[in-house]
Amino acid sequence: MSRDRDIEHAIRDGERNRDAKRLIHNWCRHASVQKFGGTGLIEMETGLPIGHHAMVCDFAPASGMATWLLEESAVRFHDANCVGCPHRVPVGLPNLAILVAQRDTDHAPDSNYAHLSCDRYSYQAGRLPDSRRRNRHRGHFMLSRAGHFMVSSTRGT
Repeated sequence: MSRDRDIEHAIRDGERNRDAKRLIHNWCRHASVQKFGGTGLIEMETGLPIGHHAMVCDFAPASGMATWLLEESAVRFHDANCVGCPHRVPVGLPNLAILVAQRDTDHAPDSNYAHLSCDRYSYQAGRLPDSRRRNRHRGHFMLSRAGHFMVSSTRGT
């Protein structure tokens, strides 16, 4: 019985990793996912990315870490390397911004909306380029409580 439950958990985690992998590939043309460790039977049978994975980029000044759930590694990598990166080439939506916004929502339970960390944290730390600092009120990506990604001309509080 516990073996079946372990297999179900591994498959569920592999599905989450597959979704995170898609978000990473849409985030930037230079971002990729690297697997650490071997390939297990469940992974071979399902084709899902099960195991330790990390987000990587040739332009990243800091290395990432491999985690069982890729979304954890991706958000940490984003915070350490992607904020203000001049080499970023967005590919499409949805992308890694959803995981970052979700993380911000989880850390701010009183807020109706969560701004992307690259705007909120970088601006507070004074790390935004002048052009982004001047334009910060023109439009902001937000995640509603229902989980919809949207753009607003004013900041939600």
